[in-house]
Amino acid sequence: MRIVDIFGEDFICDYREERAAFKPLWLGDGEYGRAMNCAVFSTYDVLCRRPDGKFLLLVRQIQPLKGLCWFSGGRQMTGTSVPDTLRKNTKRELGIDIADKEPVFLVWASIACEKREQLPQEDGSHTTTHVFLVDLTEADVAELLPNNEFESQSIGWYSPAEIQNGEFHDFVKRCARIATRVPERS
Repeated sequence: MRIVDIFGEDFICDYREERAAFKPLWLGDGEYGRAMNCAVFSTYDVLCRRPDGKFLLLVRQIQPLKGLCWFSGGRQMTGTSVPDTLRKNTKRELGIDIADKEPVFLVWASIACEKREQLPQEDGSHTTTHVFLVDLTEADVAELLPNNEFESQSIGWYSPAEIQNGEFHDFVKRCARIATRVPERS
């Protein structure tokens, strides 16, 4: 998968020494909560755009950002490349494979929230998120199969104007504004 920046240039996002060997480990909530108290995690989110220019947002059903419209995505596992992270998270949450897409890097942000899903919830969370735009075809849109049992309870398609004028998080509004400047790439 080729990833580009907003100017269409290659976005170099992975450097790995050939000898680097990783053994990814999925932590249970208790261990993950302890790790969250001592490290900032990276997440990779995808803002999907369909041919009519509307953006896909999911209503989060867990902390952080519970009840807010947000992007598809999630954290990067050790040893997983950025393209593979985008593919796996999008497949898990939306049921579509974006291997043939050309994600466009939009923006990076440091996001600190007062609550998290893992105990103790009041310890909050701190992540750095990297948001990428992916243009979908009508066929992709027809294949969407959101995993409502995971982190989102519903999805919606919103025009740039609906996002800018609606009750959306300022970061979501910013990402949508930037994305509207990127020519369609599907």
